[in-house]
Amino acid sequence: MPYPPGFTTDVLARIMAQHLTERLGQQVLVENRPGAGNNISTEAVVTAPPDGYSMLFVNPAHGINASLYKKCNFNCNRDIVPVAGLVRTPNVMVVTNGLPVKTVAEFIAYCKANRARSTWPRPAAAFRRTCRASCSSP
Repeated sequence: MPYPPGFTTDVLARIMAQHLTERLGQQVLVENRPGAGNNISTEAVVTAPPDGYSMLFVNPAHGINASLYKKCNFNCNRDIVPVAGLVRTPNVMVVTNGLPVKTVAEFIAYCKANRARSTWPRPAAAFRRTCRASCSSP
């Protein structure tokens, strides 16, 4: 599990683990290994013995890591295989109503003009890097 306990992806993984435990007749555990934009958990699964006892539960942030990290010890396209899409969750960008923006383009323009004041309190590191890249581009 590439997220700390209590995050949405973790909760969904625990629901799935309970379901698998009941269906398989043996305990399925969720092991949290958060950090590095999902890369710590991914590497743990990629390097685990191919015995069917390790699986990875990820969200869309996982899919953009190849474009964000110059060096990973794995290749998602080569080293892991998607087995099932389990849920779809919407992602919504919101800002305080006091911010003078109505669109993403206006938000990016605002960030570029107000670099020192632009922050985003979001736990997903990939989201922060994506926003910084958008707001830092010339």
